[in-house]
Amino acid sequence: MFVNSQTDILNFKKRRSKFQSMTHRLLILISALGLIVFYGNSLIVTSQAQHYLALGNSHEAGKTYTQSLMIIMLLSIILFALVAQLILPKIIKFWTRILPRQTSATVNTAYWNTMFDKNYLSSLIAPLFGGSFLLTGFTYITSGITNGGTNQEATANSIASLVIYLGAPLLIILANVLVITVIVSKQQRTNLNQLFLLGFTSTNVIVERIMEAVIYAVTFFICGVIGNLPLYLTVYRIEVITHKPITVSWLSTMAWPAGLFGIILIFVAAVGGWHVLRFEKSAEKQM
Repeated sequence: MFVNSQTDILNFKKRRSKFQSMTHRLLILISALGLIVFYGNSLIVTSQAQHYLALGNSHEAGKTYTQSLMIIMLLSIILFALVAQLILPKIIKFWTRILPRQTSATVNTAYWNTMFDKNYLSSLIAPLFGGSFLLTGFTYITSGITNGGTNQEATANSIASLVIYLGAPLLIILANVLVITVIVSKQQRTNLNQLFLLGFTSTNVIVERIMEAVIYAVTFFICGVIGNLPLYLTVYRIEVITHKPITVSWLSTMAWPAGLFGIILIFVAAVGGWHVLRFEKSAEKQM
């Protein structure tokens, strides 16, 4: 009843036409097939890699896979953005079984709030996933694939990684989260009004907002780690077949998702608490 009574103020997308639906499915199919092809290409010793291996240059042999890894990163981000609205609610429904939804009103309300607006859910997590995957991929390329040449080359790779590949995506991610949060301000006010009418206290509402932040953050972390695993195994395989030292640890699949997990958890919880305090002050003035 609570969910059905909410007004869908935040409406990112109109109903798709048949042409848009067909295009959407076609893009999903193309992205999925492209990933299969390029992942497969990265798991075998290509003719270019064989040439450099015959010359005893494992470093150059590893670098021949860079283009395939870049395309894998691009296609993975596109595919996740296309299927985010379909899979994210299922992921939330699966892992939140461990939460006390049946015994806690705040937890149960937080769960339904995150499930209710799939547009906001995907708009928040999809860019974070893309940034996490991009940062992880470039970390693998610079530390595991292209690293190992001359000192000047290694230094150039490190500088490019820090300045371009790490800085820009993080700024885009933070800006995206900020813009989306500002957009949903009107919906937040309506939602808070309903919660207070249902008998929630200020403390209850703040706890509910924190639980929403936890659900968003954990869901992103799960998606980030699962998405990084195939890329990690591919880079590991490349290092093996090109006779390079294994420099990438499996813990690297959690590194960037864990960092962005903290950002989304703190930011969303802080903004949620700020909305509650602002709503209370506004209500007091009206009284």
